[in-house]
Amino acid sequence: ERLAVLSLISTDSFLQAHAEAVLYEFEPASSAKAARECLALLGQCDVCLTIIWREYGQAHDRISITRQEYRFAREKQLPILVFIKGDGAVQRETGTADFIREIGDDGLKYKRFGNLLELLREARAALVKMLADRFGIAPTSDENEIAAQSLNAASDFEVQALKRLRWAELDHQLARRLIGSAEQKE
Repeated sequence: ERLAVLSLISTDSFLQAHAEAVLYEFEPASSAKAARECLALLGQCDVCLTIIWREYGQAHDRISITRQEYRFAREKQLPILVFIKGDGAVQRETGTADFIREIGDDGLKYKRFGNLLELLREARAALVKMLADRFGIAPTSDENEIAAQSLNAASDFEVQALKRLRWAELDHQLARRLIGSAEQKE
């Protein structure tokens, strides 16, 4: 999902002209502490976009880096756009559930999504609104039309409802053929 949002920002003509996606994992290797370096990078940004699903993530001092980013952005009064994968019934790690409660307690409006296309539509809408509200810039009708056409070109696989497949439900013979085929192409 993070790479898909990066791709959205990099390929949408309006967003590309007015935003730059910054992902910590693309920064060069460093001897600095990851949490400290990640927060320093966020300090150079104008918005914090957070995606949450089940896992709490790597913790530093028992708080995930994602949650530290959220708190840092809140402290610096950066706009925070939060997208939560799945509905409220999704089983999440305790830290993740607590994090979502914290966001709700802070009164922040978040959006839920079930598939990649929903995330991209919601992320674009939120970024466009934020750019209009904060900087008075808005896409042209042509830019909106092109963005809608690009998002609607998603495959059926990308737009299917979120579903977790269990090991026993897999077609093991098909999986072996797929892996064998992939290994032959290397």
